Amino acid sequence: MLMRKPLGGLMKRSLPRFVAALLVLLLPAARAADQASSKPAPGTDVCADGKPHTFRLRENRDRLLASLADEKSQILHQKIEPCQLWANLSPDEQAIFEVVTAYLGSCESRLHSPPSASDDAALDHAVKLYSINGSGLADIIAPPVPSGGGSCGGYDSNRVFIGFDAAALAAMRAAHDGDSLNPKRAKGYNIWEKSNDPGGPHDPFDQRDMICWGGAFEPCWSPVSNSEGPTFHFFSSDAHSTAGLSDRRGVCGLNDAHVVELTLAFNWDHESDPLCNKDWENEVNTKVGNARYKYEPGACGKPAKLPPANVPAGSNFGLGPDTCYTKAHPAAAPKVDPKAAEGAVEEIKSTQLP
Repeated sequence: MLMRKPLGGLMKRSLPRFVAALLVLLLPAARAADQASSKPAPGTDVCADGKPHTFRLRENRDRLLASLADEKSQILHQKIEPCQLWANLSPDEQAIFEVVTAYLGSCESRLHSPPSASDDAALDHAVKLYSINGSGLADIIAPPVPSGGGSCGGYDSNRVFIGFDAAALAAMRAAHDGDSLNPKRAKGYNIWEKSNDPGGPHDPFDQRDMICWGGAFEPCWSPVSNSEGPTFHFFSSDAHSTAGLSDRRGVCGLNDAHVVELTLAFNWDHESDPLCNKDWENEVNTKVGNARYKYEPGACGKPAKLPPANVPAGSNFGLGPDTCYTKAHPAAAPKVDPKAAEGAVEEIKSTQLP
């Protein structure tokens, strides 16, 4: 009995210290567990609003690539699988597809105004991939402002043409007319705005938007600066698209009011091939956050390439219909041997008709 009181008092005095020590031991583990639970699940990004969002980058890319594979099947008159298409794209064609879809599927291209919890991005509203234009393509028409980027730039090179649904086009047109998607410039939401490029929209489009990536010395409010980022050309209304795309590589003759030309301008020379500078791919990843922009088509494994006969040397396999270019630059007529032709004529003359 004499021992109980001192022991009880000891326990009362020691309990707070014991609990404190236990908390010290458990607190780091609790913090780690809390941090782990707050991390986004695989396949999600965290925008500046701090909430995890699921951007269906791979699923949307698979869907778009399949639509271009269907178109290539019609052009080549044989079945082209999406994996075959991807395997036969040049590295620059693959890269331009990756960077364009990365920013279309990022926080910067969310289509709902803050404080919306929706993770809907422009890429979710992309309906059809019409063409992937790689580097070095000759232009059909002279650009109004010549690009100094050579094969790294161009008017028809290093860009994609994608058809969108009405909701995405409405968002682009609204952003062009006053940035109504995100009027207070809340971080983590859409940052589309009217392009300040003095060259204006590319023919035949009549509006041009951009995502401003320009630095402190290249403010995008200046009419002579460079956005150093994504740029897209589109029609201001469905009625303005009636002329169609009669002079653009890969979309020759297309008449779709919702087709959009998308590319990037990495510098003042409007170089837009991500492979022309070793840091440009990293810049895309930095700008669009945790975009995981590198892509491999779903369930492809190791696709076998198409037979060489179907992929002429130096061809741009991602290019859509290009008949307007072949009409503007017809192949040279085959040379005729005069003596052989004369002999053929004489043979026809000597033929006895029944």
